[in-house]
Amino acid sequence: MSESKKNHRICNIKHLSISLWMIALLLLTVGCDSTGEDPVEASPDPSAVNEEGTDAYVSPFGEVTGPVHTTYLIANPPIDVSTEKSESPEFRDYALSIKGLKDKSTEEAINQKIMDHHMSLKDMDMPPYRGIRRLIPEGSAIQNQDVSTQLTFSYNDIISVMSSVSRIYSTDASGLKTEYIDYRGSLTLDLHTGEEIHLSDLFISDTDYMNTLNTLVSDYLSHQQATEEYGREFGFITLTGPFTGLKEDQKFNLTENALMLIFDYATPEFDTRYYPVTINIPYKDLEDILAIKERFYNEDSSIFENETPREHILISNFQDQIEGENSITAFDSIDAQKEMRYPVNLISSLKKKFIDFSELNIGEIKDIAEGEHQQFYYQESTAYSIGDYIIFSKMKNYHDGQFNFTQEYTTFREDGTIVPLESLFQPGYDYEELIRKVLIGAIPRGVERSDEFVDQLMKSLTFRLNRTEIYFASESIEINQDERTPVSFAIPYKIIGTENLTIFGE
Repeated sequence: MSESKKNHRICNIKHLSISLWMIALLLLTVGCDSTGEDPVEASPDPSAVNEEGTDAYVSPFGEVTGPVHTTYLIANPPIDVSTEKSESPEFRDYALSIKGLKDKSTEEAINQKIMDHHMSLKDMDMPPYRGIRRLIPEGSAIQNQDVSTQLTFSYNDIISVMSSVSRIYSTDASGLKTEYIDYRGSLTLDLHTGEEIHLSDLFISDTDYMNTLNTLVSDYLSHQQATEEYGREFGFITLTGPFTGLKEDQKFNLTENALMLIFDYATPEFDTRYYPVTINIPYKDLEDILAIKERFYNEDSSIFENETPREHILISNFQDQIEGENSITAFDSIDAQKEMRYPVNLISSLKKKFIDFSELNIGEIKDIAEGEHQQFYYQESTAYSIGDYIIFSKMKNYHDGQFNFTQEYTTFREDGTIVPLESLFQPGYDYEELIRKVLIGAIPRGVERSDEFVDQLMKSLTFRLNRTEIYFASESIEINQDERTPVSFAIPYKIIGTENLTIFGE
């Protein structure tokens, strides 16, 4: 392989690695109260050791027992401040500090821990991946280095930061032969005390959280075919031997929707090819043991300078195991395309309802086919979960002399029962007045706003739940002589007030 092609491949791998991290971060968004005991002043017990023979971790946080049910997060006020330090275009350094805590001594201690963590990765001479010196010999010079610490989670009075270091080494005297490596570290902190949060602290005290995680990781590895030469997706994990379970000091990071487990040189049983690889465990799979609200969030005390009401955010359940269909049905003069996607673990009753929901409207298509205008018909349907709800979504795009766009939603509980709109609101709250007001404001200019017309649109509304809002869509209306489209709008939960919503109830 020529050096130019080699460098091109290295660059592509670098961009792929960074892209995979960013995708994972994007993917990667309640039950019984804690015991009410004050956090214990814990110190390591010299007689307590873990499996590795070192001192066992003793949590400084109070115990929390189940049941819990974690379906939403409570956002911290904006607190992050990023600073860039560029030594040169080839050596970039993006550090992170936070501000906005009332207790400045705690804020200073947190920022020092973040900076120490950042510098520990930056100053690492060589990440101890197995066989790294065969790839990058002693004396190889660093040609390019990016060091970055970013805030990946800021909810429930805790934060999680991820630090990443990527380097390009020159591995011969000419400087033309190069190798790329990447490594990461993560730090999760309690904003009340500045204490570091360990993996075990995320879960209720009376659960075997490690057994749950090991089962989920085993299922993931099986799905990814991780024991074969390549996993199902390029660059993902393979095993050097049988998976025997995670260790208590497993690297992890919190994101909006998932617990991210990080595998690299610290886990040599996973072959990650000199790059960190992550497995994302959806919070949905942990909702009955995850204690980040009960252990760390304190509703009755404000630790932030910004005391505006905290935003509540439903947790989305991303799925990497999806079933579906992409088909084209031919009619006399038109081909109707249909796409549908749904999670493989959708209960059978909802799967049947979704398939019915996704059926093509044959009569509508035949009417279009009889016209002499431009003809096309496309329909896309998806099913997904958020919080404790399953959302069916259907969108159509077709031409029958006009360009038509339609949206339709149905919201279900996880047991398959339909969620009426009124059930989202606490008794006595006048949600209809608010919806009507926002709907009127969303009607395009030039379209009538008579009471009768608005009443008609109100009756036609369907809705879905998003992370931060309720989204509505009406039947399609004529915008001009060439176009029909729904009146669509969203009402944020913070506008409604979480106290007026049942979806955040205990």
